[in-house]
Amino acid sequence: MASQRGMPGGQPLRVGFISPVDSRDPDALSGMPYRMRLTLEAQGIEVLPLDQPPLASSRPLLPELLRRRIPWSFRQGWRTARSRLINSFEHLRSSRYEMELLAQAQLRADRLSDRIRSADPDVLFGCCISSMLYGLKTNVPIVYFSDATAKIINETYPAYRSRSPGYKRVCDAYERETMRRVTFAAFASERTRQSALGDYGLPAHRSRVVPMGAHITTTDMPAARCDWPSQPPSRAELRLCIIASDPIRKRVGLAVRATQILVEMGWNATLIHIGAPSRELRCSRAVQSVGPLRLSSSADRVLMAQTLATSHLMILPSAGEAFGIAPCEAAQFGRPSVVSAAGGLPEVVLHGRTGLVLRLDATAEEYAQAIAGLAGDTERYRRISRAAGRRAKALLNWESWADGIVPLLRQAAGGATVPTALRLAPVLSHDAAVVAGK
Repeated sequence: MASQRGMPGGQPLRVGFISPVDSRDPDALSGMPYRMRLTLEAQGIEVLPLDQPPLASSRPLLPELLRRRIPWSFRQGWRTARSRLINSFEHLRSSRYEMELLAQAQLRADRLSDRIRSADPDVLFGCCISSMLYGLKTNVPIVYFSDATAKIINETYPAYRSRSPGYKRVCDAYERETMRRVTFAAFASERTRQSALGDYGLPAHRSRVVPMGAHITTTDMPAARCDWPSQPPSRAELRLCIIASDPIRKRVGLAVRATQILVEMGWNATLIHIGAPSRELRCSRAVQSVGPLRLSSSADRVLMAQTLATSHLMILPSAGEAFGIAPCEAAQFGRPSVVSAAGGLPEVVLHGRTGLVLRLDATAEEYAQAIAGLAGDTERYRRISRAAGRRAKALLNWESWADGIVPLLRQAAGGATVPTALRLAPVLSHDAAVVAGK
């Protein structure tokens, strides 16, 4: 794809990149800031990193080695107990806690404002979390991108629902201030855009929908032919895949039970799990656990690609989900996904066309029946697989994400508004034609 130059005289557009994590780290925040930064640089944009947290851990080596020897279940239990204790403490002093958070945010904003003045960018790009943009003292135009709003996270993610009212009010303050100040705000899904409009007052004419892409694609295993399944699923072999670093939110237990029900129905079903192991996973004979994989490891990327390529379906019955990159990755390999209706998943997976979307309260039995119905109809499975692959190549990739974001950066830097034709049309207009193969 040709480079996009943003400023007069052929000079590259200078974008101040603001991230809540180190954008050099492929593993941080599900790899989203890292991928966004690389994608913008590939477009000929001069990215000025303003996040600047340390890349290496400052923890001593011995405690880290000891931590790795502690069973995951024990560590997870400790984190849960610690989180509950902190949440209880927040509730006891909610108002004071709220003021402390806002004061810390303002100190962070003052330091970041100084870095912005020194870098002198044409435009600022803030990604994923609005708290970094709160309280900035700058006149540089801002383009913001996220896959969720504070309300979506705090109401649908189990780990955040129990946080104190003070914490949630602070998150709302960050979000509301950001929506007031940005030149443009783009979101990975229409659901998130609607939350920004309705919950935080973002003007509709400054909002866009720009889906994200897959971190793992067929290029991660160049020697393999994995455009479409060579052998569709059958009762003799049905391989399901789930990628879940958060087993509670992703409801891995429900996926395990659905797989066991399929076995009881006469399917030779296996659930391949990528993520931290748990007792429920270890106790099921229907589960094959790959373990946690890192995007920063080339060997892990190959293993993840091989897992997707040799699976027939992805299952993701999440209780809460901002967007859903994992089904994008499955689609890159021509694999349909069976997902819940959480967050942006119904926009990543088009029900009946590129996969199946079940109700949020659907049971393991309903997932098993839906999977059996799709896997047992070879022609339907092949049709949906091809549609999923076409849509992934046309839309659910980072090059398409850049096609939506770069014009916003250029227009914001130039002080102009984006033409109406560039608002929602590039994402939504030809989607049906792509799925249909036209």
